[in-house]
Amino acid sequence: MSARPPFAFSLYRAVSWLLSPLLPLWLKWRAKTGKEDPARLDERLGRASLPRPKGTLVWLHGASVGESKLALILVEAMAKARPDLLFLITTGTRTSADLVRNALPAKTCHQYCPIDTPGAAQRFIAQWRPALGLFIESELWPNLLFEARAAHTKLALVNARMNKKSLARWQKHKYLARFVFGHFAFIGASDVQTLNGLEGLSPTLPVFCDNLKRAALPPAAEGKTLETLAKNIGERPVWLAASTHEGEDHILLAAHGLLQKRWPDALFILAPRHPARGADIAALCQGAHIKADQRTKTLTIHKETSVYIADTLGEMGIWMRLCKTVFMGGSLLPSLGGHNPLEAAHFDNALICGPYRASFADIYDEMQNQNACINARNAQEIAHTVETLWDNPARAAKMAKAAKTLARQGGAQALRTTMAGVTPLLPEVK
Repeated sequence: MSARPPFAFSLYRAVSWLLSPLLPLWLKWRAKTGKEDPARLDERLGRASLPRPKGTLVWLHGASVGESKLALILVEAMAKARPDLLFLITTGTRTSADLVRNALPAKTCHQYCPIDTPGAAQRFIAQWRPALGLFIESELWPNLLFEARAAHTKLALVNARMNKKSLARWQKHKYLARFVFGHFAFIGASDVQTLNGLEGLSPTLPVFCDNLKRAALPPAAEGKTLETLAKNIGERPVWLAASTHEGEDHILLAAHGLLQKRWPDALFILAPRHPARGADIAALCQGAHIKADQRTKTLTIHKETSVYIADTLGEMGIWMRLCKTVFMGGSLLPSLGGHNPLEAAHFDNALICGPYRASFADIYDEMQNQNACINARNAQEIAHTVETLWDNPARAAKMAKAAKTLARQGGAQALRTTMAGVTPLLPEVK
């Protein structure tokens, strides 16, 4: 790490300090809009809501749902290797907090990540005193990194993943990049693009580990719920749109409308990335005179139901088992970067995606090269692709098999390489 912080960091630190007095008001506003947990706002200011347990503590930070799942995988692996360790997982969204809370391992606690101001970062680090901090993928908060290193916390960036646009931004500010990435004693790159990009930006040379998300187990499904919904659906043709965002739903609903011209009884399972959007999607359906049910209101899919809104957290394993044709959301708008398709690939599903998937470009490119995924840009193309797959079950099955093969490659090795990089950073067993 550079001995003298660059001017850009000093400016960022000064501005974030000056804005600190406004944060409580901003957080209360976000809580009113549902974006923050009103009972845990102090955690966002670096004030812990739990006591620190005694022992060697490893801190893992992931921004949202995907990173949180990786944090849980790493906790399991590290706890197995070092039973003496304690763990703290921090996240930034309510959805990811709910996911972690519902799957919290032994000797592990959860807190919301503090907002990146000097005061909040200092309070957080002083309270938790982590021996090792693992930042997952691309969530880099300069004040937190600075305060952690000042407190002699070893840091690692694991499953590092950056698209071309992010790397280009860092390239314009090489001195700042060397300062930020210099905080890390280990950097594990999830793809070749990130590896090559960081080699010229970081004083800590990155190591290629492959994508840790390949090591994730497919999500489970509660048997009784799965059985009930499968019985409700019966022989109806059904497809799923997983992890959709605002602005995508009307495109997908239009695609479903086109499908229903030939298959009037077709069923569309629409699973928003953020379950709290379920009511908004229901209102959208009502305005378009579409018969829709919400998972939060009923477990039953009625015969007249055209769209079933899967707005309950932690049940993606159910929907991916029920639907053999899956559209991956987050890929229809240029402001989005796509979502990880590996989870869906575990379930013998034929996969469809939109044109915007920069966040997982390497995986999608690999899938398309192996004919394991089809690209569709709009409602007409999505409807045509679903129709083609329904008409050609042999092609759909071949695609699904190719996707599953890709999803299962490299996961164990990615975890081993990552563990080999972070384990030496831990203090010795006392």
